[in-house]
Amino acid sequence: MPMFSIELHIKDLSLLKEIQSYFGVGKLYFRTRENRTTVIYSIQTLKDLNNIIIPHFIKYPLLTQKKVDFDFFCSIINLMNKKEHLNMKGIYKIMSIKACMNKGLSEVLKKAFPNIILIKRPINFTYEIKDPQWLTGFVDGEGCFHIHIKKSNSILRKPHIFLEFSISQHARDLLLFKLIKNYLNCGIVE
Repeated sequence: MPMFSIELHIKDLSLLKEIQSYFGVGKLYFRTRENRTTVIYSIQTLKDLNNIIIPHFIKYPLLTQKKVDFDFFCSIINLMNKKEHLNMKGIYKIMSIKACMNKGLSEVLKKAFPNIILIKRPINFTYEIKDPQWLTGFVDGEGCFHIHIKKSNSILRKPHIFLEFSISQHARDLLLFKLIKNYLNCGIVE
């Protein structure tokens, strides 16, 4: 089943409700694991994916390597629109595409489809950040603001305070992080 979802900490429930209101579709689910509660905003109907989510991300393209996953997702939706998911040849096409997306195939799917031929995963590279609001949204989802306090070994024994702003992403987005560093004209990329 194709699905678009966003999972955030329970403290961001109001944000997910705003996103749900913006799109006008989808459901919210709560999940608790290891004493941590999250909220999942999810859209799972082919109609809503075709008519709302895909057009949105075509109009407002992703800049990270997630754009490649989106393109693969659209390929699978197109196969399903053509009803190719109803025969084994189509299922194998879908599994070949899914194997290159996000986390790939689960161990169960690898065993069920051992002869999957992987599709070469292209690289998405954005040459510029055209809209500062994109960076704000990206930081909202992926950024952190930290304060580190360490004991001092000096005679005055005053603690050292370190301030840090960081963004984490998969290493495949290294080029994007260099672009962000240049855009902000500060920082390091690790």
